[in-house]
Amino acid sequence: MSLVRAGLLPPPPKSLTILVDTRERTPLLFPSNVLIHFDGGRKQKHVLHAVSIKTESATLSAGDYQLSQPENFFVIERKAGLRELSDNLLSSDCARQYRAFSRLKDFQHRYLLIEESPSSAMTAKLRHEIDVWETLRRTTEACLRFGLTPLYIGTIRDHSARLKAGEFLCLLFLAHLRASYQ
Repeated sequence: MSLVRAGLLPPPPKSLTILVDTRERTPLLFPSNVLIHFDGGRKQKHVLHAVSIKTESATLSAGDYQLSQPENFFVIERKAGLRELSDNLLSSDCARQYRAFSRLKDFQHRYLLIEESPSSAMTAKLRHEIDVWETLRRTTEACLRFGLTPLYIGTIRDHSARLKAGEFLCLLFLAHLRASYQ
């Protein structure tokens, strides 16, 4: 019997507050609520549950996005693509970027959100502008060293894509909260 069916897991939270770093130039957009399916146990088989999403701007000491509660639970460091990672990891900026990554270690769930698809990383144009393979190697090493999970999500420049990415992150936050109860 599952923990939910046994009544040992609480329902999803009624709301989430996402902290957005004030230094984000073009922050992701978050929906006012997300709908998730919730197995309500024996009495309520499957319930569609609305979770209210709130955002607050804050000067974050680590990452670009965090859940406000529980503290130090979830953090996302966002990079605009492999070009930005190349600038950060293959230059004199590397030490600063590693310090930024090391500040993420206090969080239980750490993600590196990369606005690039793996296939677009191999385009001829990008290969002539940066050392793609060395950037990927250094990014992988940094993820291993600092316990980051890389998320390659493609380009999210327009309004619709920024909102879809925000909704995806909300669902990821909720999945980790749910898993933490088990």
